[in-house]
Amino acid sequence: KQPLTALHTDVTQVRLYNGQWGYISVITDEASREVLSAVVSGSPNKALIQATLDELQPRLTESSEPILHSDQGWQYQLPAYQKRLKSLGV
Repeated sequence: KQPLTALHTDVTQVRLYNGQWGYISVITDEASREVLSAVVSGSPNKALIQATLDELQPRLTESSEPILHSDQGWQYQLPAYQKRLKSLGV
């Protein structure tokens, strides 16, 4: 497998020491197992997902057209998210 051809994303909810919840949004490369983007937030909102894509963008090359696998949760179905993926060539 070639790097930047198949990517995986998910948001993980973790309990913090103070009893509150934290959220980690990550994008990994299937071939290299490299973490391409990781963003932490106190809320699993649209801003978290957009920030994850912001961090991914500089890692993509002009010729890369990766497929991004997700669990199809609500955040990945937002029209703004879908539009952003298209603008990135994902």
